[in-house]
Amino acid sequence: MGSGQCLHSLTGHDGISSVAISSDRTKVVTGSEDRTAEIWDTTKFNAIYNYLNTITIKQALFLKDWCAAQQINLLLDLSDEEKEVFDSLSDKIKEIIKSRNNEIFWRLS
Repeated sequence: MGSGQCLHSLTGHDGISSVAISSDRTKVVTGSEDRTAEIWDTTKFNAIYNYLNTITIKQALFLKDWCAAQQINLLLDLSDEEKEVFDSLSDKIKEIIKSRNNEIFWRLS
């Protein structure tokens, strides 16, 4: 794999701002300027989940306890002051975290 050649491309949304790989390397999440977070299967190289937000997703990360059965929890970085925890099983935001100067001042769970 040291050739530098592209082995696969993940296509489906524009302006990708972040890429993260799950700890077991079976999934990739991408965050994008098109307001989506996509979860990709790395064995089939296809999108298995798409979450559409109301604003740009600056960064998308798998949470440490990211997988229980089919549940995938993502931390979505929307701005310097707002983060969301998204649960793909329920298709809902589990938690919204608002902060100023790196101090949490509001949290909805």
